[in-house]
Amino acid sequence: MVKKVLFVCNLNSVRSPMAAAILANEPGAGVLVDSAGVYEGGADPFIAAVLDEIGVSLGDYEPKALSD
Repeated sequence: MVKKVLFVCNLNSVRSPMAAAILANEPGAGVLVDSAGVYEGGADPFIAAVLDEIGVSLGDYEPKALSD
């Protein structure tokens, strides 16, 4: 059975995509990970800068709302 995790925050622009990227890059996690916001926000460049410091990539991340 595949486990799935959805991280949710207000705008899907900082917290939830960072959490999803970190878990998705965790070796042996064995889960499908995604993130969404209550509302769709814009991508914040802060995310890439912080994740780069720990060697994690956002990949093809695009902000999205729960309704998507």
